Amino acid sequence: MLKEEGLVADVFISMIMKWCHIFAFSVDNSVNIARGADKGITYLAQYIIRCPFSTKKNHL
Repeated sequence: MLKEEGLVADVFISMIMKWCHIFAFSVDNSVNIARGADKGITYLAQYIIRCPFSTKKNHL
């Protein structure tokens, strides 16, 4: 998707494809939020800023 938009160069794509992927990471770009879809944008923003781990289990 980033390549299609002209935001990522082929050289960079080739470089990251050679990386050894130790950590799991994926991006799902199958769902699109229409421009002006306030509810969808709000849900996405809430997901992005959420804490990635349970604060109840954090006993420091």
